[in-house]
Amino acid sequence: MPPKQALRFWRISPLEFIIFLASVIVTVFTTLEDGIYVSVGASIVVLLYRIARPRGEFLGRVRVQAVEQHGNSQSKIRSAYVPLGRKNMNPYIHVEDPPPGVLIYRFEESFTYPNASIINDRIVDHAKAKTRSGRATQYNKLGDRPWNEGYVPRSMAKIAHNNENDPRPLLRAVVYDFGGVSNIDSTGVQSLVDTRQQLDRYADRQVEFHFAQILSPWIKRALVAGGFGTGNPSHRVIEVASVVPVSDAVPPDSRDEEDFQRRRRKSLGVRDVEAGDLTIEQISSNAVDESRHDIGRKGSTDSDVLPVVETNYPFFHLDLDDAVRSAERAALV
Repeated sequence: MPPKQALRFWRISPLEFIIFLASVIVTVFTTLEDGIYVSVGASIVVLLYRIARPRGEFLGRVRVQAVEQHGNSQSKIRSAYVPLGRKNMNPYIHVEDPPPGVLIYRFEESFTYPNASIINDRIVDHAKAKTRSGRATQYNKLGDRPWNEGYVPRSMAKIAHNNENDPRPLLRAVVYDFGGVSNIDSTGVQSLVDTRQQLDRYADRQVEFHFAQILSPWIKRALVAGGFGTGNPSHRVIEVASVVPVSDAVPPDSRDEEDFQRRRRKSLGVRDVEAGDLTIEQISSNAVDESRHDIGRKGSTDSDVLPVVETNYPFFHLDLDDAVRSAERAALV
């Protein structure tokens, strides 16, 4: 191999280049089979390490505004969520912390048995570092404190005083970005349950858990089985979208529009009941009727709107921005 190709390997992945170099050295001084064993074994070790020690980031918010080539900026500003460590981005931009009492965590690997406890500890430790406890102490006396909890003052009165003067907010909600999770097993769900119990006990209240960008219906099914997704949130956000794109809409007096409306009513469980000159549309789905009445009629005159995700799971959201807005309103209650 020419040095130019070896340099390219180094630029692509320094770790893989080291494995390649080690296998070449072993092959030169021993046999070809030993070099293959070294490269395959080292690759397996690296793969297992990445599964057991997955990457993940706590996120903050950046206000983004589109700027055209000639310097004309668009008036619309949107929110983007980036790692608080400013990885792979301009280090000089301002990254806002999450709303007080809200944590945002992005998974970057599947959530399975090898990495469940690591992620659980990471989230709980971060919550304890950024928020204060819901009560001064969970113990009646210092002797009840576990030996591995860490340093605490040797006076119950001082513990209560420190907690009352702690400027950190109370934990209200946790937002999980599941856009990078392609698989979750029973241990991963149990780890989420354990995290919820630990944080509820720490905050001395019921913490809301919101999930954004769930990729698979099997992941959603597993989360529902673990007790997530359902309940009565402090503030509910329902994502809706147009039934028909405005660019594809046809005149309301055309036969194509009538055929489409007939097919749409049939798909939604709508039946037409003739009453003299009137036609009464009876919708069998309460969720669709509620979302269209409360939200859909307020902001769209071009076409009807329907919920994008199921409304009976208010803690499952279409994207991260909707999940954070819902959690932010819960933190204000």
